[in-house]
Amino acid sequence: MAMNDSSSDNSPSGKARVTVVCMRWGAAFPADYVRVLYHGVKRNLSREFDFVCLSDDAKPVCDGVRVVPIPPVHVPKEKWAEGFWPKLTVFKPGLLPAGRPVLFLDLDVLILRALDPVLDRLEQRRGLHMLREWNPGLWNLLPRFLRPDRGGQSSLFAFYPEEQVSIYEKFAREDAAGVFSTHIDQLFISRNANRLSYLPHHWAASFRRHCVHYYPLNLLFKRIGKPRRALVVVFHGRPKPADLIRDDNSRWGTSHKFGHGPVDWVKNYWRLGLNAPTDGGLLC
Repeated sequence: MAMNDSSSDNSPSGKARVTVVCMRWGAAFPADYVRVLYHGVKRNLSREFDFVCLSDDAKPVCDGVRVVPIPPVHVPKEKWAEGFWPKLTVFKPGLLPAGRPVLFLDLDVLILRALDPVLDRLEQRRGLHMLREWNPGLWNLLPRFLRPDRGGQSSLFAFYPEEQVSIYEKFAREDAAGVFSTHIDQLFISRNANRLSYLPHHWAASFRRHCVHYYPLNLLFKRIGKPRRALVVVFHGRPKPADLIRDDNSRWGTSHKFGHGPVDWVKNYWRLGLNAPTDGGLLC
């Protein structure tokens, strides 16, 4: 199902209107995640935008969010989460308006600062712009140029639809075994993108890698600081944002990186998104 839109292609500022896309399927993320992400974008993007949620659930979410069915995926549904393969359908020709920049965001991304620099960078240098995957452990003691390039990190990326159709076409041609050999969507994107570029490293922080100390230091330094420079915080793996907004003292995280109770800046962000005013109709 293609997304047809008659809205102006430009914002009042003269900059191109943006299509912001997220994806939701199954039961991993309740609709609250979509609402919070939408309002996070609304607070942090100065351009006019259309917000699209590709989903297997046709129920409306809230004002401002257009729910569009996920295009057919030839990978069995029980295997979707093993490599996040439905994400590759965002590149399907005709799905999103051509000539407009597209900004994809995972549902568990928190937006801390303006997203406009991502779109500005895309317009200055066409191609597919995405985060670079972080290196584990001791590799981070080396200068970045000496660390292995593990490909892109697909929690956030930007592109023009007409320039990246080859990603979907390659995906559609591959049988399941060929798809699985790539292990995960972001490697498939990295290897098949037309002019791949990495976004500046400091524009994103990983919550579990950069905000939480290893045991036993986490017992001494319990406060979880808000990243000072990052545009976004990525919650890949554990914990998820919903784990950090509960009022009890429950434990969250992994066996080596964990904490207890709510994290104030995450909790405030979540409440701001859920309680944001709407234009009427469906309440967020």
